[in-house]
Amino acid sequence: MNTSKFNKIQIVSTLISLLPMVIYLIAWSNLPQQMQVNIMPNPLYLPRAVVAFVIPAVLAIVHLALTFVIRNDAIRKNKPNLIWLCFLMPAISTVANIPLLHMNI
Repeated sequence: MNTSKFNKIQIVSTLISLLPMVIYLIAWSNLPQQMQVNIMPNPLYLPRAVVAFVIPAVLAIVHLALTFVIRNDAIRKNKPNLIWLCFLMPAISTVANIPLLHMNI
């Protein structure tokens, strides 16, 4: 696969994975101080700044690491059909933040 095409896809997919930050910034004044995160059997309450910025940033960093691995593997093995994996983490990041849209914002 052409590396410049892959770099463009990597930039777009990284921006998509940071989209929840924009959503949280728009709704910042309506967010509660403590937000519930359901990643464990028991609910975990985190400050809104952590939920709004740290979690999406960590997901974006993981996304970048995964896309570098995918790119190197696809170039080495000449398998361009792995490109869909670049949008896996942004999709998870965006879908994980859908409950925010159901709040009264």
